[in-house]
Amino acid sequence: SIINPFNQEEIATVSEGGREDAIKAIAAARRAFDKGEWSSLSGLERGKIVLKIAELIRRDLEELAELESLDTGKTL
Repeated sequence: SIINPFNQEEIATVSEGGREDAIKAIAAARRAFDKGEWSSLSGLERGKIVLKIAELIRRDLEELAELESLDTGKTL
């Protein structure tokens, strides 16, 4: 669980992972990097994707700020 340190309320529930989960995640990331689509994209194509991510972050900025505030227990 993710707990708001200010009031001890649960913000979200997440799965807990251990060492083996981390090893599997790292191996999957390596495979995706080596053999995945991202490696074959041009710089221009990658740039477009990164700009789209930035656009989505800007779109949801208020919600993301609220979640970060709850996670740290500090007000905005």
